[in-house]
Amino acid sequence: MKSNGSVSNVLNDTFRPLPDQVRRSLGLLDNDDHFAWLVFSAPIDDQTWRAGPQSVIDEYGNSYLQAGGTAEKMSVELRRREDDGEYRFYIVGRDHDLTEPLTETIDVQAAHEPRHPAELFTVDQAAPVFMHYVEHQTVPDGYTLRLIDDM
Repeated sequence: MKSNGSVSNVLNDTFRPLPDQVRRSLGLLDNDDHFAWLVFSAPIDDQTWRAGPQSVIDEYGNSYLQAGGTAEKMSVELRRREDDGEYRFYIVGRDHDLTEPLTETIDVQAAHEPRHPAELFTVDQAAPVFMHYVEHQTVPDGYTLRLIDDM
């Protein structure tokens, strides 16, 4: 997992169960000291991570789920490798019509990005999406993915 773009640690259940750890990490988002949190999947153990985190990130860190904003209002975004071998970036949302206007914004540091209201999450709404990603490396069925072409 990464926080604010810096590698922080392997996500594990050493101190608390994984669902509680995910919720706690997302709950720290305040768009100040903690403005983003990201998880990616890598088949490693703690020892491999400590020996060379950058090599792990280089190999596995291109597909991820991230949140940015605050615990009360965050955006959830997915970057994944598609069947054609290309990586694509998506805004995750609860079920809605993707053609509806983007009437809200999410603030992450100095960026003010347009979002649909269904693309904004609280920590309680985002935590199950992240847990599903941790377990399955994808978002749960029933969520929309809005492709962002310029990422």
